[in-house]
Amino acid sequence: MIKKYNQLKRKIEAQNETINILYNLCYGTSSPANFSFVKIPKKDYDSKYIKYLDKIIILQKRVEKQKNELVNIYTKIDSILNRMENYENGYILSQVIRLYDLNYLTFYEISEKMGYSELYIRNMHGKAIKLFKSLEK
Repeated sequence: MIKKYNQLKRKIEAQNETINILYNLCYGTSSPANFSFVKIPKKDYDSKYIKYLDKIIILQKRVEKQKNELVNIYTKIDSILNRMENYENGYILSQVIRLYDLNYLTFYEISEKMGYSELYIRNMHGKAIKLFKSLEK
């Protein structure tokens, strides 16, 4: 489930980049990926601009669906991580997954943040993944 979450998150980021590129091709300016609507450009209504706009709209709709799916997956992950806290060292285990697998911190960064050795965090991550998988079923 965590792998699926991360894959979908990367896919959304890539599609937002594509939207920005298409937007720039269409308008010739830089724009944030999270614009909620597209205005018709004031340039010629050339077919390539219309093609770009159509592609932008299609991608935006796809990204919105994927964001909803991402929220659903994250809600399930969060629920499992919250249940993990009822187990021995559960808080540490859930935090290691949150920081490493969802926030992409390194084991070193997590050890600095939590005040444990890097080796301890690595070991806790292995235990956390095993517990997560058992609770996922």
